[in-house]
Amino acid sequence: MIIEDLSMLVTETSRSKAYLASLLKYDFYPAKVLLLKNSEEDLKPGQIKVKQEIKPKYTTGDWSEANFDLKKTVEDLLIENNLDFKKVDNLDINSSEVIRELSVLDSSVILYSGFGGVLLREPLFKIGKKFLHAHGGYLPDYKGSTTNYYSLIAESTVGASTLFLNEQIDSGQILHRKKFYLESDRENIDHIYDSAARCKVLVETISHYTKTNHWKVIQEEINDLQGETYHIVHPVLKHISIISNS
Repeated sequence: MIIEDLSMLVTETSRSKAYLASLLKYDFYPAKVLLLKNSEEDLKPGQIKVKQEIKPKYTTGDWSEANFDLKKTVEDLLIENNLDFKKVDNLDINSSEVIRELSVLDSSVILYSGFGGVLLREPLFKIGKKFLHAHGGYLPDYKGSTTNYYSLIAESTVGASTLFLNEQIDSGQILHRKKFYLESDRENIDHIYDSAARCKVLVETISHYTKTNHWKVIQEEINDLQGETYHIVHPVLKHISIISNS
């Protein structure tokens, strides 16, 4: 099924691989895909050089989206599945070139899967598109970066939420959210379970849209007093979150 009003922006990251794998599994094809890719060898946030296959412990139930292939490139996935895509030799989503490419897409909603930690700037919100994002954290409780390490310490859960982005950090309209219990295998959070949780919520969000032709909003924009905003987790806290239930 081609979803005409949904296009996608992807990068060569484990998260983009997971998103594409899940969408294709449920026969959800974005109308157009924009791939930001160049020949730089330095790893960006969310990228990983896979030397051997990573086999997650959990791949059923809430973690049914965890079984995706990290070794395949995003470009390979796009080509193998005959997706309509364009490659842009620019990694900066806020650049005038990328903004121009996004502005001419027919779809009014762009599924955003860029590099971790990148904030969309004001010019992007002036092109008449909505940016659909799957956040790694249960909103509005956990806003910001690497929030699932904090939620694992606090309540042994991984969260994910879909929202329409605005200029503030994780403060747009919330469409869907869930919590997932992760008993062990937490060393694979970054490139497997965080992405898998986001995929689960994302697929359910898009599934609802395809059935109703409506993006259901469960909470309007979040104000500064709601929830906490977290920053990149300290390595010691990260280690504690991984071993806290092992």
